[in-house]
Amino acid sequence: MIPPPLSRHELVLAALCVLFNSVVMLGGWLLFREGALVVDGRPLGWRWLLDALVLGLVMDFAMYVTHRLAHVEPFYRWVHGIHHRYEHPRPLTLFVLHPIEVLGFGGLWVAVLCTHAFSLGGMLLYLSANTLFGVLGHVGVEPLPDGWARWSVLRRIGTSTFHARHHQYHSTNFGFYTAFWDRLFGTLDPSYEETFARPPKPKERPSSS
Repeated sequence: MIPPPLSRHELVLAALCVLFNSVVMLGGWLLFREGALVVDGRPLGWRWLLDALVLGLVMDFAMYVTHRLAHVEPFYRWVHGIHHRYEHPRPLTLFVLHPIEVLGFGGLWVAVLCTHAFSLGGMLLYLSANTLFGVLGHVGVEPLPDGWARWSVLRRIGTSTFHARHHQYHSTNFGFYTAFWDRLFGTLDPSYEETFARPPKPKERPSSS
């Protein structure tokens, strides 16, 4: 389905998202200057890949938990619900967030970085993957082949269909990079694999809570 034309509300929130992400970056830099956030500047090597993997796993779990909490009232009504006004996401929807949520997710990222001296390359690899998954989740179409969800390993990776289902059925698919935690905690949309890359039937799932 083609999304409606961009509204001023979307553009303003997206601009604020960029602004507040810059605030988070400034906060991280100040912590780095004070020695609370340490960066390992070693050159290209296996440590980059290891750090990117560790950051991905830690952030995937942390964001699953915080994402589920974001759906608890009244936080959902006043904050996260803004993102869910758009049932048919497009790339800009990735940035259509309440400023409190932008600061919350940014603060989570900085807090994780303060726990260990991650390599700069590992952080850059993780941030690149984070952007890729974010855009993929909100691209509005499924670029991956239909058979993707039938492969035992690939079906555990987050896709455009996976996140689009969350925008349609708000009580399912809270994961960001993987579907692992949704499978473990029983929040995976049961029709996800069956309807992968296809629009779900209107009565396939109950309305969101």
